[in-house]
Amino acid sequence: MNIMNEQESRPKLDLGSLKPAPGSFKPDKREGRGRAGYGGKTCGAGHNGQKARAGKGVRPQFEGGQTPLYRRLPKKQYISVPNRRVLSIVNLERIALVDLSGIEEINPRVLLELGLIRKLAKDGVKLLGRAPLGKAIKFRVHSCSDSAKQAVEIDGGQVQIIELK
Repeated sequence: MNIMNEQESRPKLDLGSLKPAPGSFKPDKREGRGRAGYGGKTCGAGHNGQKARAGKGVRPQFEGGQTPLYRRLPKKQYISVPNRRVLSIVNLERIALVDLSGIEEINPRVLLELGLIRKLAKDGVKLLGRAPLGKAIKFRVHSCSDSAKQAVEIDGGQVQIIELK
């Protein structure tokens, strides 16, 4: 009997009796209800102009008719070149500045030890330049310019091309 009285004293819940929690409800703005109202006259859209019209607004990148930034900037992109050779380049001028006493042959490992190249590139070492060395030295490199080959041969040295595997 006690349970029955408790159930009878509770209010009946249905969709018609639901109400928001106190303080959680905020009424909608009533725009266009005269100058005394919140959004009277212009209804919060400001005065005349493109932004005041129906379906208002301009796209974000629009700059008022001026050529937009995205069209003024160059359309350059990085283009990958899959078959490009990656070589470490050494000039004869730089080799001439290094003390070559006791060195008969210069190969990629020797160039690395002398600090003339930072690392061994994927496709090897290329010899460039026109300066004579003043000493007959044998070079073993992966590639060589014609002018560098002539400069080495003038001094009595020779250039041997190493084939890549």
